[in-house]
Amino acid sequence: MINKSNTCNNINIFIPKIDNTITKIQLKNIFISIFKEQCINNIIFIKNNKTRTTMVYIYLKYWPSNKLSCSVKNKLINRETIKIVYNYPNYLKCLLKK
Repeated sequence: MINKSNTCNNINIFIPKIDNTITKIQLKNIFISIFKEQCINNIIFIKNNKTRTTMVYIYLKYWPSNKLSCSVKNKLINRETIKIVYNYPNYLKCLLKK
């Protein structure tokens, strides 16, 4: 259910470096497991051939209103880094997309 008061308002996620073995589907499933909703609009992988790294932009349709999602959103707004463990000890370093 989309709550219009929780619309995205340009609050999206940036992952500066991601393991090259992670697919869009896997990444989407990681965030669905956290948000408990299918709120992802688009995921863009950008490969840097010079450094051999990949960064990711995650664009949301809306922010879910559950407690964990709101906590993540508030931390990002406050310029905090979020670390999402997806396969211990591996994690995703998530920042606010500027």
